[in-house]
Amino acid sequence: MAKWVGNAGTKIDHPLADAKEAQQLLLEMRTFDSFKFVEDATYWAESLLRTQDIPFEKLYEIVDRIDQFTKFHQRKVAKEYLTTRRLAKFQENRVWTLNFEFWKNLATAYLLCFEEFQAKGGIASQALPTIAARALRAIATQMKWELLRYGPVEDKLWGDIARLYSFAESKGFSEDAIAVYPGAHGKSTVRDELVKVLMLSISSVESLVPLHLGIAERLIAHMSESFLFGKEKVQGCTHCYDLSLRQAPNRISIALEPGATMRYLGAGPSKSELDRLVSIAKLGFVPTDLNLGAPYPAKVVLEVLQHLELYWASRLPERRYERRRTITRLNVVHGFNAIIVGVFSDEHADQKDDIAENWVVENESEGGYGAIISQMKND
Repeated sequence: MAKWVGNAGTKIDHPLADAKEAQQLLLEMRTFDSFKFVEDATYWAESLLRTQDIPFEKLYEIVDRIDQFTKFHQRKVAKEYLTTRRLAKFQENRVWTLNFEFWKNLATAYLLCFEEFQAKGGIASQALPTIAARALRAIATQMKWELLRYGPVEDKLWGDIARLYSFAESKGFSEDAIAVYPGAHGKSTVRDELVKVLMLSISSVESLVPLHLGIAERLIAHMSESFLFGKEKVQGCTHCYDLSLRQAPNRISIALEPGATMRYLGAGPSKSELDRLVSIAKLGFVPTDLNLGAPYPAKVVLEVLQHLELYWASRLPERRYERRRTITRLNVVHGFNAIIVGVFSDEHADQKDDIAENWVVENESEGGYGAIISQMKND
């Protein structure tokens, strides 16, 4: 780990603040594996939050270097998680934590740039759309890693997303085409970056395995320009998103109250592209114009496409059994031996505090229960 960080509250000379020093550091890191590289980059981004008196222009320059330098290695580490069918628990936790912490710190660093501009200004206005779009993309990726663990998305993330987009919309650059990153696939708008996050949220990706979730993210990016999004509810809009609330988009309902901060979205014209991709995948091919980041079997891509078809439809697929809201508790034990004890022993397994957990049930149906499970230490 780098040795240049002082105590909290002291001024820090960041090694990426100077172009020559940054280049020398990269030369020294050529022997690092990708995991170690991303680990140090995560630390670079986190250290910025403890760095004082960095001019705004220099702050953005450093964040940009961290982002650009790490891109290749970060993708490599992420691919290991998404494509390895079964990781040992220790390795799964190690790889997930590194990816999540990297994107969390990078998103926070871009938000720091955004907040510094709001407080002090002093940067050419043409950089603001890039900062806002990159911040949205980093937050979206942080959110994706939360979803890969099937965990709840923090309300704070939805608040940050709404704050970034509202600012871009108020300044009139939310739909300006910009090069978010260099390269053919780096062009976008702040509006498209927001819509990609929202469409991922409404696509029930929490019911997908990690590999399928990664493909769904790429498919959404492929169709992002065709999604509906605006202040007016038009035909094809299925969901709404309130910029004043710190929460995910919801299905449009009769009880919905329109307001100045309400935005409407849906698959819209992208449904025709989705139909095209489905028809090609059914033939056993993946279209050459579809950038999924890696080659995948047509059968796997088709499964994801059909999943998106279901959840982008005007009506959700109906459950086999009605789900009823209820509040109760379940005593839960883990493992075959504990179950045997609970069934055949005079002393029920759920009475043993060392092996039983207590879950709060929120709903039930003929097919099972829906419960919120609090995360325990080291779980």
